[in-house]
Amino acid sequence: GIKLEGGAEMADSIRKITSVGIPVIGHIGLTPQRQSSLGGYRVQGKTAQKALKIIEDALALQESGCFAILLEAMPEPVATTITKKLNIPTIGIGAGNGTSGQVLVQQDMLGIFDRFVPK
Repeated sequence: GIKLEGGAEMADSIRKITSVGIPVIGHIGLTPQRQSSLGGYRVQGKTAQKALKIIEDALALQESGCFAILLEAMPEPVATTITKKLNIPTIGIGAGNGTSGQVLVQQDMLGIFDRFVPK
């Protein structure tokens, strides 16, 4: 399968890819490939309007055929709400414990870092 970053704007591409049998996991919130256009590596969805956009994006990704969605760097209530609204699993990275599963970077867990200190 493949992972695609982006929300509703990726729906048509996801439909085409899944229609030929390739599984797709969506990725919303902080999308590292687009981080410079998001103001850097910052938590996304902090305002009500931006949180609603992320929720709408999650629903659009599910509708387009994603088998799961990666939720990165967003407030825990936003990630929890998305997880409750979807019929597919969510995987959180810095999105709190309200997701279906979580990514935990081994170096972060073991305290192996030099400049960046994760929460």
